[in-house]
Amino acid sequence: MESRLIYSAAHSLTYGADYSEWIHFDTGENIKKDIILEAINSVAEEDNKIFLVFGRRDSTSINVENSIEEIMPYLGKENFFMLKKDMSKIIEFKNIGVLRTGITDYKLQH
Repeated sequence: MESRLIYSAAHSLTYGADYSEWIHFDTGENIKKDIILEAINSVAEEDNKIFLVFGRRDSTSINVENSIEEIMPYLGKENFFMLKKDMSKIIEFKNIGVLRTGITDYKLQH
């Protein structure tokens, strides 16, 4: 899927998502990776790929097993999303070191 389509879908789905409470994972050297991995695994479930959403030109699909390494440079510094491949679940990350998971009202048919 093209970057701009991933980005547009993610931003459309954020408004209708049923979100959990914000979870603090900290910033800098104090980032709690276990909290982030738990969120990623709960959203990805059995999928081996997950969408990483930054902007119209830099959104892509990444491997779940390498996802923590992919996002570490951005945690606590950037706002971004991760989205299940069928777009039914989402994680929103904020630059202040918090995340929340959500269930969208959409499921992409494969």
